[in-house]
Amino acid sequence: RLIAGSAARHRPAHRAVYDALRSGQLGAPGLVRIHRWLPTGNGSLVELLQADVDLTCWLVGSRPTVVYARGCNVPSSTFCWDYVQLHLGFVGEAMALLDVSRQLPDGDDYYALSVIGSAGAAYADDHRDRQLLFAGGHPQALRTEQGDRERLAQLEYFLALIADPSAYAAEVLAARRTLDVLAAVAESLTVDRAVHLTAEGDAAEIIR
Repeated sequence: RLIAGSAARHRPAHRAVYDALRSGQLGAPGLVRIHRWLPTGNGSLVELLQADVDLTCWLVGSRPTVVYARGCNVPSSTFCWDYVQLHLGFVGEAMALLDVSRQLPDGDDYYALSVIGSAGAAYADDHRDRQLLFAGGHPQALRTEQGDRERLAQLEYFLALIADPSAYAAEVLAARRTLDVLAAVAESLTVDRAVHLTAEGDAAEIIR
């Protein structure tokens, strides 16, 4: 068995947002907003978007039908991006706005997720996971990590997939869904316009 899905699904804060959606507490998902801001470097931004695209499709429960991406280039390259903003449109009027930047100075990164539904909203934000440390001089805001609970949740999920072949098949389809969206992101950045995908359940195809 191979799990290709993002580990981001298994973070405790993200799982709490997902459970609130699936229980109906938030109503129907309307907007997913994700910020991921990183120091200089950190590889391809399109590859870095994989975790956030997978997480968004998982939260909304489907693949988008419209993908539109804009980026800011590294000065020395036409197709190497320092910043990418991604808009996803879903059947049923749900939407997502994701942005990834690698323009921060060296040091900590920043991440924030918010989901607005028809009956409420939920947030997972680095601001809520920071503690002020006073040790003379200027105070520092130290991020509180979530420990090994993410790894434990991944292991438990992997064991559940081994026991349930139908769940594993769904995981394979979810991985293909993410790859379809990332291909559309790369094309949208190249042609500078929206790219359309077929509706969920149809054969994966980019409509040009």
